Amino acid sequence: MRIIYTLNNFLPQQVAGTEVYVYTLAKAMQQKGNDVTVIIPNFEKKINETYFYNDIKIIKFAEGTFLSRGVIAGDIAPDGVTDFVNVIKNIQPDIIHFHTVGGSNGVSIHHVRAVKKFTKKIVITFHLAGYTCKTNNLLFKNKGPCNGLIDVLKCTSCVFTDKGITGIKKSILFPIAAFTYALQYNTRKWNNSIGTAFGYPFVIEKLKNDLHEMVALADKIVVLTKWYKNVLEINNVPPQKVQYISQGLAGMPLSKEASTNITILKLVFIGRINELKGLHLLLKALMEMPNQNVSLDIFGPINDEVYFTKWKAFSASNKNIRWMGVLQPSSIISTLGSYNVLCLPSVICEMSPLVIQEAFAAGIPVLASNVYGNAEQITDGKNGWLFNFNDSNDLKNKLEQLINDPSLIENAKQYIPTVKTFSEVANEHTQLYKSILASV
Repeated sequence: MRIIYTLNNFLPQQVAGTEVYVYTLAKAMQQKGNDVTVIIPNFEKKINETYFYNDIKIIKFAEGTFLSRGVIAGDIAPDGVTDFVNVIKNIQPDIIHFHTVGGSNGVSIHHVRAVKKFTKKIVITFHLAGYTCKTNNLLFKNKGPCNGLIDVLKCTSCVFTDKGITGIKKSILFPIAAFTYALQYNTRKWNNSIGTAFGYPFVIEKLKNDLHEMVALADKIVVLTKWYKNVLEINNVPPQKVQYISQGLAGMPLSKEASTNITILKLVFIGRINELKGLHLLLKALMEMPNQNVSLDIFGPINDEVYFTKWKAFSASNKNIRWMGVLQPSSIISTLGSYNVLCLPSVICEMSPLVIQEAFAAGIPVLASNVYGNAEQITDGKNGWLFNFNDSNDLKNKLEQLINDPSLIENAKQYIPTVKTFSEVANEHTQLYKSILASV
């Protein structure tokens, strides 16, 4: 098969969850004899460029669009759609698989529409919750997990809170926004910040409309988790349009050897250093346990320099907390194997954190915040532990339990599930593609 994978960024310039997933899938599909090309925008450039990464061909289509308010809002198609279509036509793929469909001048619904006009077979994978949640974190007013139903006024209220529009300001703005929406008077056309604030109900309405248009345009929507499949069904996405293909690993699992004499609880955090990953909750918990037998090694790229500086200074007096820098993907599983527990204190609803699977492959249990993506993989008290969302005190209590009774860790290791390989993930994609190509 000739396959195109398209997204907004790719390795080696950007290394994040979606990019690593697409790279690993592309390599696995190549190994099965498929012709795979990755297509991404060539931002701020008016020419196409091509490069290779580990034998994967990446074409960067010209995307020099001026970022007007209309383009940013997704109302106006970016200039690069034409070059994108020309690249697709030149390759003539059997399947074009979108791994990002966003707004602005990246790969967007405008690109999906344009491809559909010449009847290519289309698959879209939803890697993030942003297809149903404007804040992209699926937390209702930042207090806890939302059920995921797109409700225009409820979601508008939540977006106001997320943007810091609260108290008296919200009590004034929200009723006006609701009133103008009831009148179907879209103040976003004012092209100023006040019009944008009053127009948020129309932003939510567009989110909902775009979701259903994407579902209609695609032959299949792929989701990585069962919980997000349920969110789509709540929003009236036909179940037969959705294919669940869970995460997998490219690396090989380690043998699950028993730890002997855990005299100090060795914790590890692996993830981007920013507020959304919740590292501050773990640091707060540990700083309240200065005399406990526990250590923490922190691995990950710095996405927020201010956040990094603040929390590194906060924890500086604790010599058992070490900042280790970036860990290469090929070393993650072997590195995890030298620790007792991975801690994942996310303060957003993670989709399906790959690092949990990597910890399981290394034979260690996981202590994580109780959000959808974590809870789908971790059975509390069995193969790991869940602490209350955004609650450093509950995290501290869970850590103290593990310190006081290390046998809990050994017991949890016995229930760590078998990890799925990416070869299996590729097999499921192959079956999906063949079924689409076989349909009339």
